[in-house]
Amino acid sequence: MFLYRLRFLLPLISLATLAAAGLVAAWVATAPDPQCKIPGAKVANATASAAAGGDSETLELETFESIFQRQFQRPLFDPPPPPPPPVKEKPPPPKPAVKLLATMPEPNGGGHAMFSVNNSQIIKGVGAEIDDGKTVIEIVEITNNSVVVLQGERSITLELAK
Repeated sequence: MFLYRLRFLLPLISLATLAAAGLVAAWVATAPDPQCKIPGAKVANATASAAAGGDSETLELETFESIFQRQFQRPLFDPPPPPPPPVKEKPPPPKPAVKLLATMPEPNGGGHAMFSVNNSQIIKGVGAEIDDGKTVIEIVEITNNSVVVLQGERSITLELAK
């Protein structure tokens, strides 16, 4: 018996709830807000108009022009990143002012070589450094016809004049 009455009451309760929701929505839509601070907003009735300052004007299209021009959708893809700035390569250091005059290699990979530096002759072995006044070079390897030197990180091969 209780379920039978509940079947009758449920539709009536839902209709009453929908009607109350409609009345509340209509009341909210027609009731003006005296606290409204939007410039140029039109107030619904005269008493609220007097409370808001007495000036009731309609909103103009120019008021919303900045909103109409806004782009609310983001692009579907990101734009390509800007190209990286060009890398400026350092100019290579100047060639050393060293001239190879003679080589005396040894079988174990060592040896000595004779160089002309600033119009003077010097003899240096593997691992020694030569300073010509502008750059410093280190002797890495001595062969029959050439000497490999290291200037900073750059490897240079000095060859005998023919």
